[in-house]
Amino acid sequence: MALLGIGSWLAIENPTQEARTPPVINNAPRVNTPNQAGGTNPLAFDRAIADQLVGKLPRRKPIDVVAVGSPADWEVVGQYAEYLKTKGFAVRLSRIGMISPPPDQKIKVGDASDPAVGVIIAPNAF
Repeated sequence: MALLGIGSWLAIENPTQEARTPPVINNAPRVNTPNQAGGTNPLAFDRAIADQLVGKLPRRKPIDVVAVGSPADWEVVGQYAEYLKTKGFAVRLSRIGMISPPPDQKIKVGDASDPAVGVIIAPNAF
């Protein structure tokens, strides 16, 4: 059920949304090691990135933050959620191990016209 809700505000197939809402960040360099082919540097909490996220969110709507990944990833996402709260946003945080299809961006902001704006944060996304 939660995945259906994520899909409704994520709207990956909608190319116009991609143009309207570019990712906040997806520029971590890739790391290739013998044990980690095609991996990526994980996203850590960064105030500059958090401020970019604040600038992309509407002030008067609730924000649904979805943490994707391991408990360590959830901790990082929790820091972003708490930062949004300090900036006056009404934030609901949920945690999930994985979604399908897997996120291709570390931070993805949903459509601002939805009643609640969804934000998926996947610190280890490619």
